[in-house]
Amino acid sequence: MACRHALAKAFASMTVTRRTPDPPLPAQSVFTTTKPEEAHAFSCAQYAEAAVRFRGSREAFRFRHTYRSAGRFAIATAFHTMSIEGVHEPPERLLVGRVLAGRFECDTMGHTIRAGPGDVFLAARPGEPFTARWDTVHMQIVQIDHTTLAEVLGANPAGPPIQLNGHGPVSPAGARLWMDTVDYLATSVLPNPEVARSPLVLANATRALAAAVLTVFPNDSFDRCTPKDRTDANPFVLRRAIEFIDSHLAADIALSDIAAASRATGRAVQRAFRRHLGTTPTAYLRDARLHQAHRDLTNGDPANGDTVTAIAARWGFLHPGRFATAYRRVYGRSPRITLHQ
Repeated sequence: MACRHALAKAFASMTVTRRTPDPPLPAQSVFTTTKPEEAHAFSCAQYAEAAVRFRGSREAFRFRHTYRSAGRFAIATAFHTMSIEGVHEPPERLLVGRVLAGRFECDTMGHTIRAGPGDVFLAARPGEPFTARWDTVHMQIVQIDHTTLAEVLGANPAGPPIQLNGHGPVSPAGARLWMDTVDYLATSVLPNPEVARSPLVLANATRALAAAVLTVFPNDSFDRCTPKDRTDANPFVLRRAIEFIDSHLAADIALSDIAAASRATGRAVQRAFRRHLGTTPTAYLRDARLHQAHRDLTNGDPANGDTVTAIAARWGFLHPGRFATAYRRVYGRSPRITLHQ
């Protein structure tokens, strides 16, 4: 309780300059064609160059591709009605696939993936060529920058990349987590103008997706803790981290940024917060932003167009329902009551 009161007191004394939020919505597009060559050219431009062989009738061919990009990640669906085999150049981003209907096969680095409806798989990694085969298939495809994985862990994005050691989820629960995360971003975040215009929301969405990759697919992130991470978890690191967070609440900051400002590793920063405050740096950041949202709700006016969803998004909260729950837990009432009182 003393820790909670100390945090609340610190938040109450903060002054933050609000951004003027009116950035463009995430890019979205729909491409359709009845010509296999056009579909191939489009796919090469969108994902990776490939040499392909078509099989089957071209007369009834259909291709439809929907795409939403949020900068460092993108979510797409593709429907393709011909049999095809293609040898692809290495992609620039991680590609995670999910078969919605049909069958999909992929060979990469000596490993063969055979996927059917509902299967989630890591299709390709930067630097690795791959061969893909399918008949008629309907797929969801997620692209994400590989560097976001390091940022989520608090590692240097310019350092050695996080190694993903397998192509399938670690468990059925992992596959469900991936599907739930992507579906929520695709249906409730990216299409919602009130939410998707917030740079903090898109940054948090990127990190949520990167965290899902690390949770769902086997990787070497747990092997990177060193003895120095433990000895650096001291009050001086904690103080520098808190000062950086408190002065950058409206900015897109990741654990890697906090670690750099603290002159320590991400794991050392996490240990310092747990040891001295009983929390985590991301939880501290979230609580501080919740306080700023409370101030905006208190000073807001529905007559001027202020809404709970927009204010929550301004401070990076992806899910309005979870924001309302967190707000009620701290302030004892719903955010709607605060805004309208």
